[in-house]
Amino acid sequence: MENIKALMIFCEGPHDVAFCRFVFRRCLGIDKVGWKFSEYPSPLNQLFRSSMEKHAHKDLSLDMAHKFFLPDRTLYSEEHNYLVLLFNAGGKSRMDNPRNFLSDFLPLLEMSRVFPGDAEKAVSEASCYSAIERTFAFSRGF
Repeated sequence: MENIKALMIFCEGPHDVAFCRFVFRRCLGIDKVGWKFSEYPSPLNQLFRSSMEKHAHKDLSLDMAHKFFLPDRTLYSEEHNYLVLLFNAGGKSRMDNPRNFLSDFLPLLEMSRVFPGDAEKAVSEASCYSAIERTFAFSRGF
């Protein structure tokens, strides 16, 4: 199983996401990818799939649903096995969105190598940064 390092950046809005994408592409050569849920490394493949199922019963517009549980942009460097997920948190007042996502993600991260599902890759190290007033950051590897 291939190991992937993941960086999750929670931005305040779409302009911050666009700026981060520009910096990663221009400075580091990390390209945008359009993966299906099954193509993401474990545990992200399972998390995104279950999030869709969990939120599908709610009557949300597609735009609002996107902000709650899916990254706005996914960038990947095959050369370095580095995955960058850029999230639009929807503003300073919506800090619960990233916290809720992380509360679902962290327990799955610990089990991702043991129970990868149908994934060919697994997140071996994850870092998180909030670009919203830098309210939280962590790094965890397995």
